Amino acid sequence: GRNPFKDVRVRRALYQAIDIETLKTKLMNGQSFPTGAVMPSPLGTYNDPALEQRYPFDLAAARKLLADAGYPDGLKVDLISTPGYGQVWVQTVEVVLQDLKAAGIDATLKMQEYTAYLASTFKGQFESGPTMVFGLETPFTEPHDFLFNMYHPNGTRNHAGVDDAKLTAMIEQQMRTLDRAERKKQIFDIQRYLAEQQYYPPHAASMRTAALQPNVHDFFPRSDYGLGAEIVPKVWLDK
Repeated sequence: GRNPFKDVRVRRALYQAIDIETLKTKLMNGQSFPTGAVMPSPLGTYNDPALEQRYPFDLAAARKLLADAGYPDGLKVDLISTPGYGQVWVQTVEVVLQDLKAAGIDATLKMQEYTAYLASTFKGQFESGPTMVFGLETPFTEPHDFLFNMYHPNGTRNHAGVDDAKLTAMIEQQMRTLDRAERKKQIFDIQRYLAEQQYYPPHAASMRTAALQPNVHDFFPRSDYGLGAEIVPKVWLDK
């Protein structure tokens, strides 16, 4: 049968079916924010915040998109995830399954042990049949890490095999742009295009909270996995 996810209307339906506000309030204590193709980071300047309202949570719109794409009775798919990200993540998966079902997407959950998930699914290796994956991506600080690696044909985390000539040209253009303001404009253009295409429909990113005693100095936000090398060497205490 045909792959439903090759139709942009199905991908948009997935995005509009997920109630990100409920994920934020019920599972992340309100400590999160909607994210897109480029996550906000301590650098903070390359994420286009206007895109959050582009295709808001709307079950009726999601059902209409599915019908327009040729699935008036809904869609049956497999959904792969992993318990390797902890209990709150597993609860998030369950909420998302309920949201999808309400929009007419009947997803059968297939949990994979984390090492198996990384060895197959994360590399883009799936069994045949319509399959979705619900997982996490590394929070990088440089937008190129998201855009090239996830959306360029040569990217190392292009799980879905995205190969869009227009998008590839845009990504390669920002790689060569040295003027910071011009590059930021190009990256915003890419995010707007990706908001329309929804190759990887995003949801919410959690926030990290740190509480410090007043005698702790030079503690900085952690931008990725570099806690030991990035933060700890700079921290010092006075008595």
